[in-house]
Order: sequence, then structure tokens, then C-alpha cells
Amino acid sequence: MLLDYIRNNIFVSEGTGTWFGDFGEVLCAAILRDCDGHTVPIYKLRGREKQNWPMRLTDILTYKKVGDDLLIYFSEVKTRNIRNVGRDTIEAKKDYKKLQNALENPKPEVIEFIMRRLHDIGEYEKAGLFMKIYFGDIRPDKYSILFLVYEPGAWDEAILTNLNDEFNSDSSRFEARIVLISQLRELIRNSYERATNLEVVGRLSDNG
Repeated sequence: MLLDYIRNNIFVSEGTGTWFGDFGEVLCAAILRDCDGHTVPIYKLRGREKQNWPMRLTDILTYKKVGDDLLIYFSEVKTRNIRNVGRDTIEAKKDYKKLQNALENPKPEVIEFIMRRLHDIGEYEKAGLFMKIYFGDIRPDKYSILFLVYEPGAWDEAILTNLNDEFNSDSSRFEARIVLISQLRELIRNSYERATNLEVVGRLSDNG
């Protein structure tokens, strides 16, 4: 029953923009967690409003502590294979501006969303941390990352050239990360199939 629910109510139809986008967000959240030592306070996909709707707000928000300092990272993800590449030189600029707005906003909506979600699932200590961030009692250092997850044949260096035109005077708080993956569609399809494997779903269910 759980397996049917996941297939019919959680995962989106293959080949849609959301199908690609969900994979990209999960992949990049794992990179930040496992390679950069970030904490992922919540996985936004668990709070999706409808099956085929992409999640609102910043794609990924993570944080980590360095000594006494708290660092917050706002990340956006673009995931493209050779068949769904679009006007990405323009879209990347829009994502960069969205990230800069998040850095400049004293009360980003995604902070409130995470605070409420953490409270709903009983993570009260983390919810309290994000409440203090939202109301300005804690002022973390803010950074932004644009992940560009592409098949090699879909990648275009012009994306970075055009992004460079948008940099403001303080580009030290922004970085673009390029993740090139051959046979991206096949990898995503295999990942979805493994995620709906009965044994895998059973282990996840046993662990809550």
C-alpha cells in the first residue's frame, strides 16, 4: 500500500520538468550534506502541495556552524538533459537574481516555511533556531549557490558568460557549481525505480 501511494501520489510523471527538477534538488541537497558538511533542516519535497507541482520558494536551504558563526546557504538548482534544455542563459540570470533577493531580504519566506514545518514535525530545537533567525535575534552569514546539473551535450559555456554580467560588487557570497552527468535521463529513471523498490521502501518505513 505504501509503495502504491508513493508511485501514485508522490513521484511525478517521467520526463516532466518537475521529474527532472525533483532529482536535481535531491542530488544537490545530498552534495551539500555529504560533501560540504551542511545540515539540511527539512527536505522540502516532503511538503509538496500537489503531486505535479514544483515546490515553491528557494529550492534548497542548508546551514552549518563554523566556530561560533552560523552560515546559511540559499541554493537554486537547474537540471537539464539534451532534450529539455531551454533558454538557460536567461533562466540562470533569473535564478541568480532570486538568490540575491533572498540574501537581501531580512525575512525570507523560506525561513518561515522551514520554521513552521520543523515545529509541525516536533523538531522544536531547530524550529527555535529558525525562529530566532526569522525575527533577527540571530544574524547568520548568508551565501548563495546556483547548481547547474546538465548532460554534457546540453551544457553551454554562454550560461556562465551571461551570469558574469549580473554579478554585483560582492560576488564572494555567490558561487555557481556545474554538475555534468552523462545519460542523465537514464540515471534519473533508475533512481526513481530504486526509490520504489519494495525492500528500500520497507527500510524507509521501518525508520520512519
